[in-house]
Amino acid sequence: MDYAGGPRGAGTHTVWKIEGKDLLHPIPVKLGITDGVETEVLSGGLKPGDELATGQDSGKAAATATAVRNPMMPLGGRGGRR
Repeated sequence: MDYAGGPRGAGTHTVWKIEGKDLLHPIPVKLGITDGVETEVLSGGLKPGDELATGQDSGKAAATATAVRNPMMPLGGRGGRR
C-alpha cells in the first residue's frame, strides 16, 4: 500500500482533504512520480492551498524528533569520494 491510500500501480488513489475543523473528504487523484517524500499529482479534484491529512495525531507529543530525508540522496551528505 502506498502513502496515498491505494496499492502501488493502481490508476486512482484517494487523498483526504480537510474540510472545516473536524471533517475529512475523500478526493480521487491520479499520481505520478514520487521520491518517497514528495509525489506528483497528475489530476484530481485538488486546488493549490487545499489542506490534506497526511497522518494521524495520537494527541501525544513525539518522544523523539525524526528527520525526513530523501531516499534518493546518498548517505553522508554532499559530495562523493575524494
